[in-house]
Amino acid sequence: MKNPLLLNIALFTAGTVAAGIGVAGLFFPQAFHAGSGIILGDNINLLNEMRAPAGGITAMGLLILLGLVIPILTFTSIVSASVMYLAYGFSRLYSILTDGMPEGILLLATGLELFIGLLCAYTLIRFHARLSLR
Repeated sequence: MKNPLLLNIALFTAGTVAAGIGVAGLFFPQAFHAGSGIILGDNINLLNEMRAPAGGITAMGLLILLGLVIPILTFTSIVSASVMYLAYGFSRLYSILTDGMPEGILLLATGLELFIGLLCAYTLIRFHARLSLR
């Protein structure tokens, strides 16, 4: 069964954004984080802490993208995308409430994460019956 266009758009967007951000954070952490005003320097422990979640985000991006081509993974991919992006977005909102307003690029990231998360959640709700029958 062919995926609906909206589902393909949601999975492609969520997967490519996550994989791209993950790869940048994993292989180029200083440059990636400097773009949002975070200076990592040469602190090995801090670099380790930054690379580890970047690897996880890369893996999630690849899993989400696999849902486009492997039908049995489509449901898992859209659920994973919804949870990951909404968790990041709402965690950033919590940080804004407790820590204050971050730089503009991080506000943009918050909005993008919430948008992608809501798109994926909407798609999941809309196509749940069709996806869970696979």
